[in-house]
Amino acid sequence: LLLLLLLLLMQASVYDLYDLLSLCADQLPAPPPKAANSSWRGAGKQQGAAPAIETEALAACARIVGGVTPGSSAHADLTTEYMVRSEARFGEGHQESADALRMCSAAHVARYGRVSKGLLQLLMDTRAGAALL
Repeated sequence: LLLLLLLLLMQASVYDLYDLLSLCADQLPAPPPKAANSSWRGAGKQQGAAPAIETEALAACARIVGGVTPGSSAHADLTTEYMVRSEARFGEGHQESADALRMCSAAHVARYGRVSKGLLQLLMDTRAGAALL
């Protein structure tokens, strides 16, 4: 029971850390508007202020949650958001986007087990679409 409580506290702390980093990023000047051609976001969507801090914060928080509660809903959510934002910021061919995609795939495999490539893609697409609502 103590271990479960510790894990829940750690997970809550990671969300607090991400919130703090996001609030700090909001205080930075916004970059000039730039349309992102992303298969996850759709053409014409705009990235928010300080995308570098956001993607770095998401990557760090996703790694922490993945180390504490691999395969959890929070792990899948954070890695999916990291994947979406990395692709919007860097484009599909960039190494950061490829790393984010691998991290997201690993989180979904940890959550749902080994599934076909098509089903894995559907699971990630569905979660990415839900995150945009």
